[in-house]
Amino acid sequence: MGILHLKYILNKYNIITILVIMVIYLFSLLINILNVQTEDVVEVIRNTYFYNVTLILKLVVIILIVFVIALSSTNYQESYQLFIISSRKERVKFYLSKILVLFIITTLIILILFTMFILVGLIGSKWFVIEEKHISFFVFLELNSFMYGMFTYNLIKLLNNLFVVIIPCFIVIFEEAFMYSELTKVISYVFPIIENGINPTMSYGIIHVIILIICYIGIGLMRCYTLDIK
Repeated sequence: MGILHLKYILNKYNIITILVIMVIYLFSLLINILNVQTEDVVEVIRNTYFYNVTLILKLVVIILIVFVIALSSTNYQESYQLFIISSRKERVKFYLSKILVLFIITTLIILILFTMFILVGLIGSKWFVIEEKHISFFVFLELNSFMYGMFTYNLIKLLNNLFVVIIPCFIVIFEEAFMYSELTKVISYVFPIIENGINPTMSYGIIHVIILIICYIGIGLMRCYTLDIK
């Protein structure tokens, strides 16, 4: 089933969207590294470059993953399951294998973005070094992006309407715009946020976002198991 999932997930619209985001991201990296004030202390230069990049990525990557998962999860895009599913067991296998493929795709996208960040830093400057906080941030970003993706997947299955992507996108933008508000603190219980800073942290910790991912996957699993076989 994995090959079938890849074929329908990586449709031309998703591929074009991913490539466009990658190009925009590359230009933003180059602009950031060229605009850093080289007369500052080396530590300040490194932190400024990293901080500017994280501001861009937190919004762009989560929205990208939401769109990739949404565009591959409508009933039309999953119509191929009608030809390979004849029992609840196969339906569950279909669902779990697709979730696995979506996670792998999310991981590959994050790895490419991380590699671009490292290469631009190493090639474009003499002061860049790979730090533990860089790896931590991209791990946070992957988990948070996938969590939003699973939430979107369930919305698509519930309403079968692509316009529902507005909901997670609005939540992401709202939380970033009002990061330290009391309302954001409440919302982040269900939609964790990567908090700004020289050393980024995940609100309520990494275990919290993993539990949410498991919950969203579980909701989807219950739905696909209880549906009638058609």
